[in-house]
Amino acid sequence: MTTMFKMLKLSFYLGKPITEDKLFEYTNGGFLVNEKSQFDRRYVKFNLNALCGLAATAGGQPSPVKAVEKMEGGFSKALLMEKENGVEIVTKVACRNAGPAVYTTESEVAILKYGK
Repeated sequence: MTTMFKMLKLSFYLGKPITEDKLFEYTNGGFLVNEKSQFDRRYVKFNLNALCGLAATAGGQPSPVKAVEKMEGGFSKALLMEKENGVEIVTKVACRNAGPAVYTTESEVAILKYGK
């Protein structure tokens, strides 16, 4: 990691500390059939420093990200990113098994709009 994010706290939902590598893996359970294939389809490598850089400038006042909390389902990972100024940013990283990202994201946006 670069020095800007050296002190970044990484954790699972509810605060259990994890390593950066665990952010990319599916860790929410197991599978009865084709387990290795299922885990491979849910492994998503992304540039954490770049994502933290984007989150640092989102939500109004720029502020470095100090903590990342990973939550996941079967089709995507949600990262709750807490900035030093207290603002929280939610990011979504889709897994390959979710289908084309444009459709999954548009569907989620439509549900959020409908819920308002």
